[in-house]
Amino acid sequence: MGGTATYDSGDGWITMNGTMAEGGEYSVWAGADAATATFGLNIVELGVTDSPAENRVPPTKPITWTFDINVDLSGAGHDVQFDITQDDGANSGSATVTDGTPLVSDGPVEVTGETQTAPGTGGQYKNGLHLRARFDAVDSLGSVPQGTGFTVCAHPTNLTNSNKSNLSGRYGFRVDVTQDSDSATHTDLDQVLLHEVVDYPTVPNPPFTGTWSDFTEPALPGGVSGDSSGTDTHSCAYSGVSSPPSAGDFTADQDYEFHCKRCMTNPGSGANWVPLRSYTIKREVQQNGANWEFTTTKTGHGGPFTRTEPVQ
Repeated sequence: MGGTATYDSGDGWITMNGTMAEGGEYSVWAGADAATATFGLNIVELGVTDSPAENRVPPTKPITWTFDINVDLSGAGHDVQFDITQDDGANSGSATVTDGTPLVSDGPVEVTGETQTAPGTGGQYKNGLHLRARFDAVDSLGSVPQGTGFTVCAHPTNLTNSNKSNLSGRYGFRVDVTQDSDSATHTDLDQVLLHEVVDYPTVPNPPFTGTWSDFTEPALPGGVSGDSSGTDTHSCAYSGVSSPPSAGDFTADQDYEFHCKRCMTNPGSGANWVPLRSYTIKREVQQNGANWEFTTTKTGHGGPFTRTEPVQ
């Protein structure tokens, strides 16, 4: 979480500062009247375990924040309770504090995602959910401290290639592209887009002709969302090899990236695409005895995949 908020009443006030993913400090002062009691209590967020780097919680998966509390409140009869608030009703999604509240000393606070945040209302940018702290569960006066919004959303993981199938009428092959959901439910990825970014080196001519330019494909075939498998084709036209042929090769770098419409904005911005898996794609023309051959090799998770065929 992050940001600053203040609770003010006749009994005390609370301020919270920090960033969910990076750690931060939550400070609580109870008893504004020094004649009664002043705890000078500091709650320090030590970090988030088993969490992605961004402000989000996957549905059904518990994420744990660990807090260091410098004063043991149990003997004083006080505690700090945590719960979840919504900025935009059902559009915010839902999550529950499933363990660790209240705290009277050092300990973890576990949050489990439930309903996913609606697209376009991501907590980092607009409306979402907040982890709220309440000293002695008091929230009837003033404002209650809560961190910056976070979202509930699933992201893809374990992207892989498989099932190579050779092309007809061109050099190369096609592979299937699949991925898992970090919520363990594949259909939770219905608001995730995948695309590929390919960087080419200087391509030798000969033996390769034509233009090989860096490109970013807007989305895998047909703009499929992350809840579906896709295909990826690696090909070269027969006319892309010089005649007569000569020996040569080049290797391109390929990165698959994803964009989540629930927690990110502006998919046209490169900053809002997250790396998911990297591959290399090598194309080579070589002589084998009296024959010339074209070889395509893709190396990375699920591979390598190779096809060698006669030069046409």
